[in-house]
Amino acid sequence: MNVASQQPDAEHVSIAGTFAVMAIESYINDTRAAASPSMPEQLGGDAYIYFKDVYDDIARALAEEEVPSESLKQQVRERAISEMRAHVDRAEEVGDDELKTYAYLCFSEQVKTIDSLLAGESLAEIKSQRDLRRASSSFSEVPSYPKA
Repeated sequence: MNVASQQPDAEHVSIAGTFAVMAIESYINDTRAAASPSMPEQLGGDAYIYFKDVYDDIARALAEEEVPSESLKQQVRERAISEMRAHVDRAEEVGDDELKTYAYLCFSEQVKTIDSLLAGESLAEIKSQRDLRRASSSFSEVPSYPKA
């Protein structure tokens, strides 16, 4: 049975979407921390501004409902996944190092995890694959901001 051809179950979609929202939030917080005392927009550039807007839109949508509906939560999850995937795809298509920023480095790894979740892989399998990727990559590929 080919797992890739199956539709992901609701639980895996929910986990993947929640993971995507948390990855965007983490990226924003990491950029703010690394930029301090400067403005995060100076350090993160267009990618920071874009994902900050995406995150603000998500937060605003969730705040509009006292108890967010399942359909709204699903829309938020799907948007987070699609925004991350689009950013990674755009950077890879262009092949320009200018787009291969901290956001790209963070999100390209996160998209691999999301794809594994959507394929129905267990969290243990995903962790094992991630650990193997990290062990085989050079230290310089680990995303980090330069000191501000």
